[in-house]
Amino acid sequence: MRRTFVTGSAALLVLFVGSTFAADDFKSGPQKASMKIKPFNPTHCSGSDAGSKDCLT
Repeated sequence: MRRTFVTGSAALLVLFVGSTFAADDFKSGPQKASMKIKPFNPTHCSGSDAGSKDCLT
């Protein structure tokens, strides 16, 4: 039982310390300063519009 407690406590300590260091650098999603997202313009590969980039909607 003591061995499990020590192992679990060590694992929690490592997770806690690791998350405090990683929290400063991690940003979720695209940031406003680096908006490199471009619109999706598919090229049709079949049908009467083959080779064109017409909007499907």
